[in-house]
Amino acid sequence: MGNHLAHPNLKTGDPGFEAWDQKDSRIMAWMWTTMIPEIRRTCLYLSRARAIWENLYQTYSRARDAAQLYELKLKTMTTRQGEKSMTEYTHKVRTLWQEFYQYKIADNTIDFHLT
Repeated sequence: MGNHLAHPNLKTGDPGFEAWDQKDSRIMAWMWTTMIPEIRRTCLYLSRARAIWENLYQTYSRARDAAQLYELKLKTMTTRQGEKSMTEYTHKVRTLWQEFYQYKIADNTIDFHLT
């Protein structure tokens, strides 16, 4: 699917258009059948799989990242050594920070203070 979505739309009459259009229709049908009805309704009138994908990405990717970053912040702030060895505790905290850092790299506009 990713390769199909990465290529620009072919025009009617272009070589390979019919095969591309059939594949696009199958991808759209698959996308619609895997969505909950409330989300599906926002995409029903989009005419290409890429348009559906871009709509979903713009709508949901930032909210998901923000929620996951918030969860990471909470985990980082509430992680305690407790009964763990120092090695286990350090590994847990380092893993949380590495995951957090990956979000920062993916989107350097995120301003998320851990204070």
